[in-house]
Amino acid sequence: MKIRKNISMVLCIGAALLLCSCQKTPDTVKQNASKYQKIQNVKKAKLQYVSVGHILDDQEEVLAGSYQNLTFEKTVHIDQPDSISVLSLKVADPFGTKEKLGDICRSFWGTDKYRKKIMRLDDLKEYPKGVGIYAFHYYGDDAKDSARMSDNGYVALYKENSELGTNGQQEIFHIDWNEDLDKVYELDGEKVVVRDAVEYVNQWCNDHWKILEPDYNYKVKTVYVCRNKEKGCYFCFDVCKFYQGMPFDDIQFYTNDGKYYIRNSLDVVMEQSQDISFFRNNDNSYKLVNDEKHNDKVIGLKQAVMLVQEKMTGRQKFKIADIDLKYVICSDLTKDDLEKKNISSYDFPGNPATARPVWSFILDYEPTKEEKEYNAWPRKFINVDMITGEILYQDLAS
Repeated sequence: MKIRKNISMVLCIGAALLLCSCQKTPDTVKQNASKYQKIQNVKKAKLQYVSVGHILDDQEEVLAGSYQNLTFEKTVHIDQPDSISVLSLKVADPFGTKEKLGDICRSFWGTDKYRKKIMRLDDLKEYPKGVGIYAFHYYGDDAKDSARMSDNGYVALYKENSELGTNGQQEIFHIDWNEDLDKVYELDGEKVVVRDAVEYVNQWCNDHWKILEPDYNYKVKTVYVCRNKEKGCYFCFDVCKFYQGMPFDDIQFYTNDGKYYIRNSLDVVMEQSQDISFFRNNDNSYKLVNDEKHNDKVIGLKQAVMLVQEKMTGRQKFKIADIDLKYVICSDLTKDDLEKKNISSYDFPGNPATARPVWSFILDYEPTKEEKEYNAWPRKFINVDMITGEILYQDLAS
């Protein structure tokens, strides 16, 4: 059984229309000004900085304020990070060993019976030039237990006949929106409380996966309640990786200038109470090369809101469902760089990337049926770089 990566990466190529600016309002935004807000009525935001401990100053006042093109929903929830940095990263090279895969398999299945079956596979189509994986039953059928650990840190653990994703999605729980997590669903004949399932997944990731990626802490961000016609309900979890109190982005997208933004999160499926049936590390693992601290000079919430008001003037009024403080990873390589190096992908072992801290304003909108088909929770957003104030607007769902 060959486990495939999330197809959303392929579907998003060429679809992402982004407008980026750090000095002036984007031209396409200006063209729409006559339809919506008047640019001359918006004060230009003078860039101001605060220390990390003051980024949430006057939060209630800011979110309750009146703005020409922004309104904030009650679901907005912002956590205070411990530290803010610009991170230099490189894709793991290599991430795995036979022993490491054996150890995580023992944690996942509760038995060591698969350790001896793990083999090294090289010269695979997706990883040419001798880059390979450690795996067992990787090419078996769906009825078998299967596991793989790639040199770049992509890991997938799959119990026989497990669900792989959010098919038949019924309901979404946003853990950081203070939603009711005491709802009960029946999983494989047993009643399971959403809150209990979240706590189990958090504990498992921090007890077991953290051994392989020790720089992070792990916390469920979103729960998807799904239904299989034969099996009934099951849960899918979007698990964020936190570095010093701030998560990495769980959205993957391209920009029209060829930049590739990479999610750094975990996918987990639960089909029975207190048990994980599918686990995946998306889309690879990174080694921290340099941590450049910016705790004394960052853009706070009030400044970020003013920048969005200024730079996005001319668009329709945005309803903001949430504001995330997070690290957005962008590959340091362009498509031309890949061709010159004769490398097949951005996540090839050793490739460089940079993680930058952003304020991410998540737009409240109703996704189309087509968007939901390839993404459990498609999102549009406006990102504000916490160091430069640069705006990145994603108006097609990722």
